[in-house]
Amino acid sequence: GSLGIDVVLAKLERGTRGISAVGRLKPGVTMDAAQRDLQAIERRLAEAYPTTNAGTSAEVFSLKEYGVGSTRTRLYVILAAVAVVLLIACANVANLQLARGASRAREMSVRAALGAGRGRIAQQLLTENVVLSLIGGLAGLAFAFGMTKGLVTLIGPQLPIDQTTIAVDGPVLLFALGISLATGILFGLPPAWKASRTDLTDMLRSRLSGGFGHLATRNTLVVVQLALSLALLASAGLLTRSLIALERVNPGFDPDNLLTAQFRLPVAKYDSPEKIWLAFDRMVAELNAIPGVRSATVVSAMPY
Repeated sequence: GSLGIDVVLAKLERGTRGISAVGRLKPGVTMDAAQRDLQAIERRLAEAYPTTNAGTSAEVFSLKEYGVGSTRTRLYVILAAVAVVLLIACANVANLQLARGASRAREMSVRAALGAGRGRIAQQLLTENVVLSLIGGLAGLAFAFGMTKGLVTLIGPQLPIDQTTIAVDGPVLLFALGISLATGILFGLPPAWKASRTDLTDMLRSRLSGGFGHLATRNTLVVVQLALSLALLASAGLLTRSLIALERVNPGFDPDNLLTAQFRLPVAKYDSPEKIWLAFDRMVAELNAIPGVRSATVVSAMPY
């Protein structure tokens, strides 16, 4: 287990509140079982020390959930927004492929006249889409590598984790490969399906053969694009409005010209409450002596 500095300052007196402990569960032990055991300990302590332990409580939760659990919802929102952008881009590419397919009607008619079956033509168009998606995926990965390195350099020291763990790793590469293949196949199917459904006689009659069918499919994709774009635009507008509203919230104190910093005292050097208090007093005195500093203090937790 690990006890915080507040308990050290309080000389481990019974009745101290806000103690945090970290432990590893044994194999096969669930969170619920650990919570039940802790509640049983609470009851025994309350009976033995009613003055200090009556009415106290403790909770067991995952350290991972405590550290990053609050970011899960925000990451899902970002992932949903990225997915909508991806769908818009894919619908746009599919529409362009349909338009390109219409301009290649004579080429397809020649291939069909030379004996190429509908499946073979559809396979060619689908392969072209998959190759295009893979090229886009590789370009996206290159961009991700560069942006990740730049962001780590820019804000890495502010993050409460090891900067060396932030990288485009194997799962990200596999996810990018899977998304590239899936989008290439999914949005390559409409052009391929339209090409395979076009009759050879219609192909030979005009370059714009099957025009009504192509137009209907393209219009459908345009409608999908517009719907997704409007939904994304509305969400972005609401998010911007919320951010503006948060900036106007009165926190209850004046945050202007206020600087904060976090630090940890080495336990080997500061091994007693007296040494810790002397370090705090010296630190506050030296901060107050800096020109331009109006006042300084030490707190156990910063507001917000």
